[in-house]
Amino acid sequence: MIGKSGALLAVDPCLATLFVLLGDLAQTWSNGRLCNVKHRVQCKEANTRVSIATFLAGPKEEAVESPPEFVNSDHPRL
Repeated sequence: MIGKSGALLAVDPCLATLFVLLGDLAQTWSNGRLCNVKHRVQCKEANTRVSIATFLAGPKEEAVESPPEFVNSDHPRL
């Protein structure tokens, strides 16, 4: 994961951990409450690892907008 300074931060995985990386669509839909993180995976030792990539495309003909539940005076619509 890349920190606010732009430097890579090491994240040591725990056994049986599931990492979910959200994309720009989730960040837009959540009105910025969920963040898309820049990341890079480095293999430090030979272990079995399972990665599953799934993708979701937003609507082509309309804008993605946060539902009203994510918008309030503390979190104005972005």
